[in-house]
Amino acid sequence: MSLLHARPLWALNDITQINTCGSIYIFHPMDPDFPFLIFDAFSSTPNGDMLGGVPLGAILDTCYVAAGNKSGKLYDSEKADVDDSDPDALLVPGKYQFVIVQDGGELDQNYDLCTTFAVWTPPKYIPRRWQGGDGNYVMPYTTKTEVSVAVRTEDKRCISTGATTALQASHMMPESEEEWVEDHFMILIGYGGNPKEELNSMRNEVAFRADLNGQGLDQAVFFFVPYARSVTALFVDNKAPDLASRYHFIHTAFPTRIRRGYLFVRFAWNVFKHWGSMLDAVQKRKDQRKRDKDKRKHDESDDGTDGGTTRGTSGGGLGGSGPGDGGPGGSSRDDKRPRPDDSDKRGGKKRKRGSRQQDIVEDDSLPTEDASALETDDEEQLAVYEFLDAVVSSEYHLSCLTDS
Repeated sequence: MSLLHARPLWALNDITQINTCGSIYIFHPMDPDFPFLIFDAFSSTPNGDMLGGVPLGAILDTCYVAAGNKSGKLYDSEKADVDDSDPDALLVPGKYQFVIVQDGGELDQNYDLCTTFAVWTPPKYIPRRWQGGDGNYVMPYTTKTEVSVAVRTEDKRCISTGATTALQASHMMPESEEEWVEDHFMILIGYGGNPKEELNSMRNEVAFRADLNGQGLDQAVFFFVPYARSVTALFVDNKAPDLASRYHFIHTAFPTRIRRGYLFVRFAWNVFKHWGSMLDAVQKRKDQRKRDKDKRKHDESDDGTDGGTTRGTSGGGLGGSGPGDGGPGGSSRDDKRPRPDDSDKRGGKKRKRGSRQQDIVEDDSLPTEDASALETDDEEQLAVYEFLDAVVSSEYHLSCLTDS
């Protein structure tokens, strides 16, 4: 009896790679050294369309969420504000600062960053470009099992890939955030329905391929964002090159039954999932600067220097000119005491941060005095800064891409 020839195994095809053409770094005006957001810009889409940037609207929406629902504008490294009239325009790789624009038009450069979804409050009104959907859709099913089956039956296929097998019902507003939904019930109800009843309903679930659900959307590998009057899948880094090469910037058959407010909540949830550690580190640096500045003011007050001015016993006032015990300028007898010098307090050394400030906006309308230096008084504090530096540095970013 003859033996059958062994069948050769199919060789695995090389994973298709999608190339990046650079990164977009978003900085806080008070911290020009380390970005709080990083976007990878891809050079093309899977269907061959040339890109070379990231949709401006998606970046501004991310900044809006990170700043606690405060709108603003971007400034490039040439001090020019970025034209934001077209949210579908592509922002090219480079370094940018995000500055809050208040209702009266004033610029706020000292804003705080929101660092976790748990403390983020949804806006009363979602941005206009996120609005849409079918407000009259009637939900025919109520139990989780019925809803899951109905979602897959109605959508028929994965809304991103078109796959008809291994489908799951994927939540827009995450099912795990039931307590958060209850805490913000009065705001969420303004999106058109009862959020507690609709959390596990067809108003909040879409058919999605299983591997793109738990290991994709729930891990913030990609985002759903509005683009060109549609909803598209946007990959913001190259950690999943096989998925990005197939689905980045691809139109999705997004169901109109999904409340767009719930879609925006998912977007915000993914923002904090993806960039939460960077947001937290930059905010901690900002808080430390304030504590250091307050401490210096307190120390100067205790030393009698009062921030560099002296107080005369009569006539001179605060740093003014006029006769006083100390003569012209209101100098007092305290001037005869030796003033403490920075080198005395720090052992002849000054520690500063912020040497790359020239790469970012330096304009009269964008003061940088609070961002110019980080001064620490001991090695332990310096070690804290170095740890935070490592978290948000470009080297950290690149290592994440390499390791993944």
